[in-house]
Amino acid sequence: MSWLKKFIDYSKTIDKYLNLCTCPAHTEYQTAIIYNSSKKLKLDLEILKEISKSNPTVPEGIHFSNLDNENKKKIFENLTDELCELDEKFVTQPKNIDILIYLMRAYKHYGDISKFESDILYKPISKIYFRFKNRINSG
Repeated sequence: MSWLKKFIDYSKTIDKYLNLCTCPAHTEYQTAIIYNSSKKLKLDLEILKEISKSNPTVPEGIHFSNLDNENKKKIFENLTDELCELDEKFVTQPKNIDILIYLMRAYKHYGDISKFESDILYKPISKIYFRFKNRINSG
């Protein structure tokens, strides 16, 4: 199972993820994306050294603005791969949609949201993008 599915399942049960102001792509989502992608890709990011088993959270969060372009690109490529691995059944479940919208919103602020316009390449996640385009781009 991909880290993204695990994160979505985990975050659905936590009120703070479901009631966030997500402008711009709230700290908790940025932190989750950067942390999980960096761990999967084994990126040596200085900010990750602040996280340990005894201190599993970063009070200020991890932000895309603190990353260099090369690492940001790698992380967004990994997130894109993770989103594309999700099947139609998973992305269309109502309980997953809000979190997917917030995750995709990170592309609007820090990545390239236009890649989801090409629904041939990024199905089924592009269907969610087109269905909720206004919500994704409004935050």
